[in-house]
Amino acid sequence: MNQRPDVRLLQDEIFSPAIAAELRELGHDVIAVANRTDLRSKSDEQVFAWAGGEKRWLVTEGVLAPQRIRVLVSPWSVASASHIV
Repeated sequence: MNQRPDVRLLQDEIFSPAIAAELRELGHDVIAVANRTDLRSKSDEQVFAWAGGEKRWLVTEGVLAPQRIRVLVSPWSVASASHIV
């Protein structure tokens, strides 16, 4: 059985939206922040909160200090479907 897991992604604006488009063509559920005017001007905290509300993994290349990650993650329970990749 080769069924894809139900993984929903939010691709941070550091990545080209063309990557998200290619992944969507392959059948993946990916939203690019760069394509969403409502998300482009948001802070890291707001983007993370949006991802959590949409039950999406946040894919980013941003380098955050461990204490900064704790600040972003602490409002969410361990069981939350929102994560940083």
